[in-house]
This record gives sequence, structure tokens and C-alpha cells, in this order.
Amino acid sequence: MKLKAVVLLLAVAFAHSACGENKAKPAPSEPAKPGTTTTTAPTVATSAVATQGTNQVVARVGDDLITSKELDFAMQGLRMQMARRGSSVPPGMMVQFQHDMLEELISRELVLQEGRAHPPADIDDKVKKQVTAVQARFGGEEAMLKALQDSGVTKDEYLGRLHDEIIIQYTLDELVEREVKVKPEDVKDFYDKNPDKFVMPETVRASHILVRVPSGASDEVKSNKLVQIKAARSLVVGGDKFADIAKKVSEDPGSAAQGGDLGYFQRGQMVPEFDQAAFSLKTNEVSDIITTQFGYHIIVVTDRKPAGERSFDDVKSDIEKYLTTAKGRDVVQQHVKELRDKAKVEILLPQPPAVSLTPNSATAPAAPPRSLPPVETAPVAAPTK
Repeated sequence: MKLKAVVLLLAVAFAHSACGENKAKPAPSEPAKPGTTTTTAPTVATSAVATQGTNQVVARVGDDLITSKELDFAMQGLRMQMARRGSSVPPGMMVQFQHDMLEELISRELVLQEGRAHPPADIDDKVKKQVTAVQARFGGEEAMLKALQDSGVTKDEYLGRLHDEIIIQYTLDELVEREVKVKPEDVKDFYDKNPDKFVMPETVRASHILVRVPSGASDEVKSNKLVQIKAARSLVVGGDKFADIAKKVSEDPGSAAQGGDLGYFQRGQMVPEFDQAAFSLKTNEVSDIITTQFGYHIIVVTDRKPAGERSFDDVKSDIEKYLTTAKGRDVVQQHVKELRDKAKVEILLPQPPAVSLTPNSATAPAAPPRSLPPVETAPVAAPTK
């Protein structure tokens, strides 16, 4: 049973290694004497952050560096995740969020360093397979390279990052498969004790066509984009197949290659405007033009599933995966802690000031948890919350 550890979508703002340059290494330190261990706790520097070329070094993990550019890209990904959920970094909390994200990157670096000693034998094939899948989602290699270029990343940098992510994934999978065992009686016990979790809400299956409108676009740009989506809707209403138009027109790389298909989703999984439109449509009815933070959409609902209780046979494999993931998360966190206790880790990012929660900030979104999977940095996705 595998623990999903990383998000390998394209349009990547790299979280940690491929940021337009190769990872530099500091000057070698004096080797430890036999029988001794390296520093067991991170050293928090009180001086200014070290510089590396035009970049800054925010942490050292053994001989590897984490730079401010890498941290900035990871923070960009976090902000995009939060924006899709309708939230943002609370005022005054940015420095704390940066520190929490840096902890994530340190954890990933530790696992990567461990995994380099025993990478999967077929790693080159895995990289090629992943690239092929990503190209298909973007509608071809040219579109993929354009997305990389827009993110300021070369193809070689992307392949290097992908290579590292596969090593991390493989290392964690091996750890979880070795350490986590879920018994059949555990699965049944969970089902019996949590009946409320197996009431299936109403779901719809929908497809959409998206014409993106950049944030802060001028009225002229918005007008041109509106003409594009109106033309697409006219073709669909006129009898052209929705999937064919989506493949040609839609600017959502996560669904365009599938004819706009988003699969099944329940209420609350999409941004509000999209969600409201999808659940108000009749099956096979084409929506009016819907405006969201991503741009202009037209939607068609292709199937519906009413609410109802799911049987044990229907959900037992899902429960097993859930329990494996839950136990695996604890195993991963403990393993990363052990790796860190043995490693020499130096944090150069200035410590955040103490923050007192006010009544308004007490309900603010929590900072990213200090657990390894996943660091998502893909700004292109279906319009989920």
C-alpha cells in the first residue's frame, strides 16, 4: 500500500531544487570522528542570511543548501493552494508561514539524501512515464514547455526536480510498506464505528471549458476573453460535441485533454460560483457563461448520483487506504525526526516574532503542518476551492 507523498503536476514553481540553478554546496566541514554523531538539533543563525550568488541561503542540510528562491517558489505554491480554498495568509503571519514551509523543505531534503543511496532501479523509465503523462494533460510537449517557460523553469531543471521527487516518493513508499500493516478486522471495526462517514452525498459529474482571465486584466483583455468563451458556447449549443470543443479551446490543462471532464464531485469541492452552477444544471444542459477567479467557464453536467449509504464492500478498500495513510503519516513523521536528529541542519532564516492571537486571528487558517507530504507548487489545476 503506497502513501501519496508528492504532487507531480507541471506548471511547477519548484519547491526546493530546480530553481534556475544547480544546488550549490558549502565548503566541506571537518569530518566527524568515528563513533560520534553530527549536530542533533538545528542551529538557528543570529546573523544575516548567507548569500549564494544573487540568491540567499536560508538553510543548510548537510552539504546541501536551500535558497530563498526555492522558499519563495514553495510559498507561491502555498498561496495558490490557499487561494483555491478561498483563504489567504493571515496578516502578520507570513514570516511564520515561511518558517513552517522551510521546515517542509528541510524534511524533503533529508528524505532525498537518504533515498539517493537506493533509488528505484527503473527511475529513468518512471521519469519518462511521468513526463508523457504531463504532456498529455497539457495537450502536447510544446504546451508543456510553454508552461515551464512561463514559470521560469527549463526542461532540464524540471526533469531534475521530477527525478528527485520520484526518489522521495519511492523512499517513503518503501518505508510505509515496510512499517505499516492494516488488518482486515481494523478495516471492519472502523466501518462499524463510523457510520456517518459512509453516507454518500449527492455528486455530479461535470465537464467544463475554461478561458483564463489573468488577475488584474484590463477591460480590453476581459472583453477578448469573453468573445472566446461565447464563441465556444455557440459551437456547443449549435451541435458540436462539448468534448471536442474543450480539447481545442479549454485552458485548463488538468481537464482539457479529457474533453473537459472533471469527474464526480460533491457540493463544496469547487469554488462557489462553479459549484452553484453545476448543481443547478439539469443533466446534459449547457450552462450560461460562469465567471470565477480563474476566468470564464461553460459547464455541462453529464451524470448525477443521489445521496445514499455506502456498503462495507464498496468502501473497504478506501478504508484500508485511509488507515494506511493515517498510520503512514505517523511513521513518516517519526522517521524524518530520526533523520534530522542525526543530520547537521542549520537554519539561517531569521526567527519569526511571537504572534498573539486576537479574536479575529484565532479562526485564521493554520500554518502548514510540519509533515512531509505533500508540498504542492502547481499553479494550474481544475477550479477547486
